[in-house]
Amino acid sequence: MPPDIGKLAAGPVGSAIALLWLPGSWPRRGAMFLAGGGMSYYVAPPLTHWLPYLPEGFAGFLVGLLGVMVTQKLFDTWVQFDAGTILKTAVYKWLRIEPK
Repeated sequence: MPPDIGKLAAGPVGSAIALLWLPGSWPRRGAMFLAGGGMSYYVAPPLTHWLPYLPEGFAGFLVGLLGVMVTQKLFDTWVQFDAGTILKTAVYKWLRIEPK
């Protein structure tokens, strides 16, 4: 196994573990899994550069785990504020289209 595989797999593993405790539909959980893995891929290397005593694999695991939680909170906030309707109204006004 190449040495970088362990570092790259840590984020998705953290994301998968976080999904065990979160409710939601499978498409929503899939999006949270991808978001956690993506955050891990992009955030873990700079984090280990900033905190050199933190191993990159463990940093990836933590960022994947917490990235799913952050994504869950963003989804909940989107629903709470009815952001879809707000965004749709803004686009209609910007394009000068009458809503149906």
